Amino acid sequence: MHLPTQYVGYYCEKCCPACTRSQRRESDHGGTESQRTPVLVCGRMNDDKSERLEQSKIARQANRIATIAAASAIAAILISAIVGWINFQQWRDLRGQFKADQRAWLKFEFMSPEDVTEAATGSLRRTNVGKSVALRTFLHSYLKVVDSDSPAPLRLAGPTETVSAALTFPTEHSESPLHILNADRSRRALTSDEIARLLSGRSYMLLYGQGRIHTDQFGLHWQRFCFWRHYSNVDTTAKAIPCVAGVDFGDGAPPKE
Repeated sequence: MHLPTQYVGYYCEKCCPACTRSQRRESDHGGTESQRTPVLVCGRMNDDKSERLEQSKIARQANRIATIAAASAIAAILISAIVGWINFQQWRDLRGQFKADQRAWLKFEFMSPEDVTEAATGSLRRTNVGKSVALRTFLHSYLKVVDSDSPAPLRLAGPTETVSAALTFPTEHSESPLHILNADRSRRALTSDEIARLLSGRSYMLLYGQGRIHTDQFGLHWQRFCFWRHYSNVDTTAKAIPCVAGVDFGDGAPPKE
């Protein structure tokens, strides 16, 4: 922008090379206003520089605000995800507790004979101690005389007895007789040798089985049970610890042995 020096004053030559002293004299003392030498006002240059600095400062502040906003949004997303995951875990735990409290549970008891005779076999009692009806229950079990120095054979691969029930209501119980089975699943009595071994403590009686509740309102369940008993009047040792470890339960189809 060009203005006569009589209107804007004098400016430093270092600041504005176009504003020389001779030009200022001509502008101040010679001719009419139209003939006076115009000068370049160097103050405009400083104004442009200040404006650029101000715009740069505003841009930096805008970038800083945008960065803070983006970081805050990311933090909010992460916090929401963590809170959602915690709520999901709590919901799953509560659902599992509700299911365990309301589902059907079968309690098995071995009603073993008090005296060992040829016909002494006992029975299996089952009771629904849960809060739901057990539908289409299937039981597979076997009764054996096992040597005291042999571990409990926890497999259902051999001959087993099968018991089924269409409905078992809560608190309802029933008993099924147990028998020693031959390889062809025919029933037999205890032999004299088995009776002698049981009374001397050289053998123990083992009951092992698996119960499958086909369904209740929560789906399919399974349970495994194991019981053993000594009939000797003397202290003896039996390798029946696997029988305790064989007690188990779960959801879905029973695992393969």
